[in-house]
This record gives sequence, structure tokens and C-alpha cells, in this order.
Amino acid sequence: MDRHTPLHPTIAIIGVCLVWYGFLFFGRPEQPIIGPDSQSYLNFFSFRSAGYPAFLNIITLSMVTWVQPLLAAVSLAYLSQQTYLLTKSIIAPLLLIILIIANYRFNSYHYSVFTESIYMSILMLIMGSWIRYSIKRNLMNLVVTSILIGLAITIRPAAIFLVPLLIVLFSLRTERHSGKKHLGAKTLFMVALIPALILVAFERTFSYYWHDKNTTSLLGRHLFAKAALIGENQGESSDVYENALNKEFEAVRTFIRNAPEFSVKNRFVAEYEVCIQYECSAELGLEAGSTEARNAAIERIARYPIDYMQLAFFNFRSFWTIYSPDSKNASQSINQYLQENGVIPHEKARYWLKNPMEYGGIIKSATKAVVLGIGFLSFLTMMQTTWLWTRQHHFSQTEIVNVFCAFGLHGALATVALTGPGLTRYLIVLWPMIILYAVLLMESALSTIVSWYQISRHQNQVP
Repeated sequence: MDRHTPLHPTIAIIGVCLVWYGFLFFGRPEQPIIGPDSQSYLNFFSFRSAGYPAFLNIITLSMVTWVQPLLAAVSLAYLSQQTYLLTKSIIAPLLLIILIIANYRFNSYHYSVFTESIYMSILMLIMGSWIRYSIKRNLMNLVVTSILIGLAITIRPAAIFLVPLLIVLFSLRTERHSGKKHLGAKTLFMVALIPALILVAFERTFSYYWHDKNTTSLLGRHLFAKAALIGENQGESSDVYENALNKEFEAVRTFIRNAPEFSVKNRFVAEYEVCIQYECSAELGLEAGSTEARNAAIERIARYPIDYMQLAFFNFRSFWTIYSPDSKNASQSINQYLQENGVIPHEKARYWLKNPMEYGGIIKSATKAVVLGIGFLSFLTMMQTTWLWTRQHHFSQTEIVNVFCAFGLHGALATVALTGPGLTRYLIVLWPMIILYAVLLMESALSTIVSWYQISRHQNQVP
């Protein structure tokens, strides 16, 4: 905490975060939630990056349900404190906390052996650190931000979107801080990049030798699944994987293609994209993570680049229209489509696809409305930023943070859409960024309204 920071806002922020942590601590399950992916982290499989397995090894499995929530509470308090310093209003950080923790999915991930919890915590620290750098323009804050970015990438490689985000941020002209030496954008970018690269290089080297030089990646699985959902049946092939992409998954492509509307397709595209990575391929005796599968996938994607981009855009759209299959009309359409198709492709491997959809309720509908609105507004921010950049505009501290959130949200989701399935949890991990953007937007709008009111009142008082 800064020496000149008022004590009362800090106490309020810490107090609310402590109450939230107490709620998570006393409501925690006896054992952490273990899912299908958990064993790959606990046993550090060769296709996982080392960040989260190392974290689990340090804290042990028994501590997950209270350490992960603790880190989240500390990170949220830090982000909220920096938001207060940015806005000079206690309302903004308190609203930020309330809206973030109001999402039940955000809370539940902190009990799970998945990367979501620690990744969200580090993202909150990154946002807080960037706000602090925007205010102070201190190189040490920039180095801390870079270290956090490196940690995020070692936990979830999709965090690589933060690197081009830095390029965008350092290309913007900012308001000068009097009395401070100003380094060039290229120098600042290198300061922000080098510590992150060192951390990532260390993680990759460690993983390489830990697995006796046999490290792999999930990217091959992801690309194979995407390749299975694009293109057409080109007939027999001598290659087993190419033949599977051509013929064996044609039924899946047809099933999705015949879906009557977006929300119905949305129900099945992500499910089949995950299934083809694992169960659906295993049914056919295929290993989706093999080098042969990856090579066949790359070749097919190169043959159908437009289809690949259309699938990526579909996933990107699915993120912003979160919970579309859970709406009342969509759930009825999905159930009707399932009834019309007595047998669906690979239903034994993905048996729950046959289960009737139920209306998600008012909470999911409200979440969808918020996310869709933020998606539209953040896109407008990106367009406005581009226009202001061409006009050589000098961006304020708050504007820079808004740019960070807007470009960060779209960059993160575009990265996942290109390399992975359109699963809801990939959007939920960005919930703190969504809410920070929304709160700063509301704060800016309110400040503008108050300024207009004061100007108008002053003009009316002048004789």
C-alpha cells in the first residue's frame, strides 16, 4: 500500500475480500473437485506445461480447497486497491468485487484441480500490476507485470495473447508524467517481454528434460478435432488419420450442418470438438495426440483454410453468446432436433448429448446479456482506439486500462477460438477482466454525466 493512500478504502476492500474468503473457506468441500483433466496435472503428463503441476506439488492436493481461494482473495483485493487508486472512488472497487464474486462459476472453480483458479488469480494480479504501472510509470511495476505474464503462460499457454497485447499498448501515446524520464516504446516493450520470455524458456527446458525430451502439446489434439469438423469427404486414403478425417467424421459434420439454427449448432460443435480429441477418436482406435494425427490435421486445414476460419469464428461467437443453448427457445429446438435424429454420431462416447436440454434460468440469461453487451462495447472501444491512434491521441490512465481490457478480451477469445474448442469455461476465466472493463466504463460515463451537469448548472447561474 502507498504511504499516501487513505486507510479507510483499503480497510473496506480488504474487509470485503476477507468476508468472501471466509464464505469460500467455510463452504469448501472436504476434497477438491477432480475432473477428467485433473490427473494430467497431478501426474504432470507430457502434454501439460509445468506451471500448474509445480504449484500442485508445492501446496499438495489436500490444501487446494483453501489455498486457491486464498490466492484469489488476495489477487482480487490487489486489483480492487489499484482500481481505487485509478478512479479515486471507493464505489468502483467495491462494485468490482461484488460483480466478480456474484458469478457462481467463478467461485466454484477455486475448489477444482483445474488451471482456472490460479490462472484467474494471476490475471487479476496482471491487471492490477498494469493499472499500477499506468499510474506510476515505474519500471519495476513493468517488470512485475512481465513476470506475472510469464507465469500465466507457464500455467496456460493460451495466455500468449498477452504478448501481442503489449505491442498494442506500447504503440499508444500516453499522457506524460512530469519530472520523469521517458523511455521509448521499444525499450519499454523489451523490459515487459524479457522476464516473461526467461520464465517461459525455463519452463519449457524443465519440461523437456523432465519428460526425457518427449514433451508433446495439446495443440495437435485441438487441430485434429478442428480438422474433423471442416471440409468434405474426399474418399479413401492410404493414411489412417486422413481417412478418418475424410470418412469417419463425415456423420458428425452432417449432423452439425443440418442443425436448424446457431443455438442448436452451438450445443454440439464444442462437445464434438472435445470428443474427437479423446473418446470419439478412441472409439475408432485413433490417438488424436499423435504426430500422425497432427500432420493429417495440418494438411487438411491447409486444404480448407476458409472452413477453418469459419469454425474459429463460430467458436468466437459462441463465447460472446454464452449459454445460448440454455435459453428457453433454444432448449426446445435442441430437444426437437434430438428427437428427429434417433441416433446421433458417437452417442456412446458422448452419451449425455442425448439428454434433453433444460432452461438455464434467469441467472444464465442475465449473464448472457452482460457478456454480449460487454462484447459489443469492447469492440467499439477497439475501433475507437484505432481511430484515436491514427489521430495521435494521448491516452489517459483510465483509457489505457480500458484498452488493455478490450483488446485483452477479444485477443484471448480469438486465441482460444483458433486453437481450442468454444467451451464456456474459457470465457469464465476472463470474468474479472469483463467486470473491470464494465466498472471502468460505468465510472467514466458517470464522471462525464456529472461534469456535464456541473457545467450546465454553472452556465445557468451566470447572469
